[in-house]
Amino acid sequence: MVTRLLVVCLSLLLSASLAGAATQTINIIPANNASLLSNLQDFLREEDAERYGEHFDSYVESGGTHGSSGSLTATISAAVTYVGGFRVSAPAIARTYTASRRTFVYIYSHDSAVAGDFTVSGGTACTIPAGNGIVGITNGGSFVFVQCSTGSTVPTVAVAAGRGIALLMAVDTSGTAITATHPLKNPFPVRPSMMLRVINVREYGAVGDNVQDDTLAIQTAANAACNRNHALFFSAGSYRITAPITSVNTCPLTLVYGAGYDQTFVYVNGTTINGFLFTQQAPVIVRDMRIEVTGGAATAGSCIAISGPDASTLNAHSIVERMFLNGCFVGIDWLRTSNIQVLNNKILSGISLGIRGLSTPALADSGDNLIFGNEINPSITTGTNIYIETGGGLRILSNKIQNANIGIWLAWNGTINSAQLLIANNSMDGQTTNAIVLDRQVGIVSTFGDVSIVNNFMGVGTATGEAISATTQTPGTWLRNLSIVGNSIICGSAGFAIRLASGDGVVVSGNNIECATGTSTGIGLGVGVTQASIGTNSFRGATTRITNDSPSASIVPRVLFGSASLDFGATAANTCEDLTIPVTNARDGDSVELEIPNALASAAGTVFFKWVSANDTVTVRRCNVGVGAASNPAAATVGALVFDRNYLP
Repeated sequence: MVTRLLVVCLSLLLSASLAGAATQTINIIPANNASLLSNLQDFLREEDAERYGEHFDSYVESGGTHGSSGSLTATISAAVTYVGGFRVSAPAIARTYTASRRTFVYIYSHDSAVAGDFTVSGGTACTIPAGNGIVGITNGGSFVFVQCSTGSTVPTVAVAAGRGIALLMAVDTSGTAITATHPLKNPFPVRPSMMLRVINVREYGAVGDNVQDDTLAIQTAANAACNRNHALFFSAGSYRITAPITSVNTCPLTLVYGAGYDQTFVYVNGTTINGFLFTQQAPVIVRDMRIEVTGGAATAGSCIAISGPDASTLNAHSIVERMFLNGCFVGIDWLRTSNIQVLNNKILSGISLGIRGLSTPALADSGDNLIFGNEINPSITTGTNIYIETGGGLRILSNKIQNANIGIWLAWNGTINSAQLLIANNSMDGQTTNAIVLDRQVGIVSTFGDVSIVNNFMGVGTATGEAISATTQTPGTWLRNLSIVGNSIICGSAGFAIRLASGDGVVVSGNNIECATGTSTGIGLGVGVTQASIGTNSFRGATTRITNDSPSASIVPRVLFGSASLDFGATAANTCEDLTIPVTNARDGDSVELEIPNALASAAGTVFFKWVSANDTVTVRRCNVGVGAASNPAAATVGALVFDRNYLP
C-alpha cells in the first residue's frame, strides 16, 4: 500500500514537472529507478525542510529600532536576528541620517561586507552609501543602510551567495529631524545555509532499546550532521552509549535535540566518561533529552561538556535547555565560552557539580552568560550546585538550588575584570556550608565588579555555616560595588548570615536574617571592607547582629517607632506621673526620643523623662517641677523613637 502511494506521488510530481511546473520544487525530483523509494523519502524530507527554512530565515528576534528624534541622530537598539541560518547580533549604535530621505536599516550575516556585496533594486533612487554603509560589526553581524527618497517602497536587496540579510526598520527624516520610524519584518526570503535539515540517529543504525550499544551509530550520524550542516535528532527511545558523542571545530552551528526529556533517554554506560563533548567555536544547542549515568556512581566526566577548540578561542552563544541530567559527575560543563545560556534544566541526584564554568588566566571569557530557571538537587552534601570561574557578565536567576555543600561558588580565574554579576530570585535551601561564596583564585589580580545579590532565599544546615561568604581571599579591593539587598537568610547557631573579609563599595540593606539560637552573627565586616554602608536589616535569633572591623563602614541604626494617647492627671508641684507607649522590639538600654505636641510640652512646670522600661515598652515620666497649684494638661498623642542599640556592633 505504501509503495503504491509513493508511486502515485511520484507520478504526480513527474506530471507536474513535464507540465512545466518544475520551478515549484526546490530540490530535483528523483528519477524512477531501483532506489526510487529511498530517494523519494529523502526528497520529501528535504523539500519540507527547505520550505521551513524559508519561513524561519531573516526572522528578527529583538531590537534594531529607535523612535523619532528632534535631530538627525538616534541610537539603534542592539539587534538579534536569524539570517543565512545563523543567529546574528549587532550592538546598539548611534546613527546620523541624511535629511529628507527614507533609510532602510538591515542586518547582514557577515563581518567583512562592503557596499559592493549588495544589489539594490526597486523603490526610487535607492543606494547603499559607500564607505559608511557597513557599521557596528560584531559577532558576525553588520548594520546596512539603504537610502531612498522619502516615500519609496521597500527595495529588493540581493546579497552575496551563502549570506543572509534581515530588514529591521525604515526611518523617515525631514529637515533636521527624524519624523517617523517603521519597524518591519524582512519581506524577502533568503534561503538559509544551515540547520534546516534533520538527521535522525535511527537512520544510521541506532536502535534505542537500552540494550544495543548505539555509540557508533550515533557518532556516525553526528559526523554526517556536522558535514552536511544538519540538525541531529534523537526520536523517542532509550539509547545506550559507552563513549562520548563528540563534535569538532569544523562543525557549524550544532543542534542536538530529542522528543522531550520524558521520551528521549541517553544512558551513559560508564562512570568516568562524558555524555556529549562539543569542542568547537560555533554555537551548540542541546535540548529536550534525558541523560543518565548507569553502572555505578560517576567519579569523572560530564553529561554535557562544551569548550572552545583551543587555548586561544572561545565557543560562543551556546544553549543547553530543557534537559534532565541524572547521575553524572558534572551536569553541564563549559570551558572557554562566552554568552552561554543554561535554561530550564533539571540536574538531579549523583551530581558532584551541577553546573561548572571554567576558564584560564590567559583567556578571559566575555559576554553575558545566563543560568536561568534550573532545578539542581544533587543530594551530595560535599558537592557544589553552581561553580563558575568564567568572567564577563553573569546572571544567575530564578533557579531552585538544594542539598549541596555550596549553592553558588564564584571563583574568578581570569586576567580581565569581571563586571555585572547578578544573583537574583533564587531559592537556595539546604546547603551544608554556604549558599553563596565569592572568591578569587590565588595569584589573580583582576576584580569582581558590580555584584548584586538580590531577593534570594538561602539557608545553611550546619551550625557554623555562612550563607554569604567572601572570606578566603587576602583582604583587598578585588570585590567592588557589592550589593546584598532584600534577601531572606537563615544561618546556624554558631555561624554568620553574611561574612565579608573584603569589599569596596559594599551595601547591605533590607535583608531578613534569622539565625538559630546560640553564638551566631548576622553580619560580619572584616578589616578589608572599605566604603561600606549597612542599612536597615531585620534580625531574629542572632546573638550578635553586626561585628565591624572595617575602618570606614557606615552603619545606620534601626529606628523603631510607637505612639499612644497620654492623659496625665493633675500633678502637684514636685511630683511625677508615669505612662507608657508600646514600641515593638524596644529593649532595655535603647536610646529614646519623644515627639511631644506643643500643648503638652508647654504645660507649666513640666519636664519629661523617657526610657525603655521593659521589652516593647517605653515609659514617659511627666514631672511638675514648678511651685504653686497642680497642673493638668489635656490628653495628647505622643510618639516614641527608639534607636536599637543591639543593632550596632
